[in-house]
Amino acid sequence: MKNLKEIIEKEGLKNWSIKTSNSGAGLTIFKTKEILIKDPNNMAMFLHEVAHAKTGKGHDGIWADEFTELVRKYIKTLKEKICSDCSNRLFPREDE
Repeated sequence: MKNLKEIIEKEGLKNWSIKTSNSGAGLTIFKTKEILIKDPNNMAMFLHEVAHAKTGKGHDGIWADEFTELVRKYIKTLKEKICSDCSNRLFPREDE
């Protein structure tokens, strides 16, 4: 979870914490500044929750723009978390 903590700090969420939870895939708790995630290896879900924390929004256009930007910014990290077979299909090499 060290890498996840580094991401939230880079994104200006220095007073936020990350905790694992057995309930649901992910949840952002604004009152206690917590991001709860079931699977710390699910980078897409983590970034989904970071977008909520940064915008203070639900699933609206502002949140969607932020989530899209986070995915673009951390795409290499996402690629490393995806199996090589899936990665080849989802992220083809630039020379192909």
